[in-house]
Amino acid sequence: MGEARKNSVSQLSELYNVVIGIALSIAIYNAIDTKAYGIPIHAEFVSNVASVLILIIPFYHGAVRHLFATYVEDGGSTRIKSGALLADFVLLFIEGCVFVMIASLVSVTTKMAWAVVALLLLDTTWGFLAWLAFTGAQAQYAEKKWAVINTFTAVGIIVILIFGESVFRMNEIAAQLGLLAILCLRTIVDYWQCWDFYFPAQSTEPNC
Repeated sequence: MGEARKNSVSQLSELYNVVIGIALSIAIYNAIDTKAYGIPIHAEFVSNVASVLILIIPFYHGAVRHLFATYVEDGGSTRIKSGALLADFVLLFIEGCVFVMIASLVSVTTKMAWAVVALLLLDTTWGFLAWLAFTGAQAQYAEKKWAVINTFTAVGIIVILIFGESVFRMNEIAAQLGLLAILCLRTIVDYWQCWDFYFPAQSTEPNC
């Protein structure tokens, strides 16, 4: 049973890898400017590409760690509910698809920012469901923290989008750098709060 579940998790993770890989490819492709002299990149929205990269790393790392920590490591949780793995994967797969959308919008900062908000709110919903309903395992305390971090990040971006819309339109560079700064802070807080979950020691239980 344990080996079969591990195989199932691995297969679903590989499909998730494909979607995230597509998002990365689109972001990098959109950053390439074959007509530019010197460095062949679109300098005008390179900050948005950096935002995609700084956000996609913890999301991918956390999603895969969640799947293995919940369903595989130490035999998996003893409170796994029927259909939890499928529900987990469906929500994570949808998030991967939203990443593809975000990567496709790197040249339009306002629309990209709203897509990031949608991703953060979706992940918040998934995080609370994973913590409350899916398994109730120790691993889900990391998901609870992600939900809180993403809620505050989404609210911050929404406030800026609503009250600073004129600034976004007038100063595209400031808008891009502002979004990048917020997402960098989010990633730093994420890894700081859940370091033991992302990088567990061999002989200790995750504290996150």
